[in-house]
Amino acid sequence: MKEAAAWAAFYRDVALEKYEAAPKGWKTCSEIAVILGMSKGGLSNTMKVKEREGKLKGKVRLYKIKIGAFIRNVKHYYCEEAANQKD
Repeated sequence: MKEAAAWAAFYRDVALEKYEAAPKGWKTCSEIAVILGMSKGGLSNTMKVKEREGKLKGKVRLYKIKIGAFIRNVKHYYCEEAANQKD
């Protein structure tokens, strides 16, 4: 039990050390889907296809973000036109 606790603490320290919050303007597919009123699944598939075809305008990058209690690599998208909009 103590060994498991030690490994859990080690993992937490390593994972959190590499945690990298996405900068302002970068959005996940889930966030973009909410903005557009679309399903995440449909939007995600379209984004993957357009990215593969080289037709996706904007930047794509993986950021390690905290989701609940876990740190995950999540693809983020950046659209300069959207980032520069004032609400």
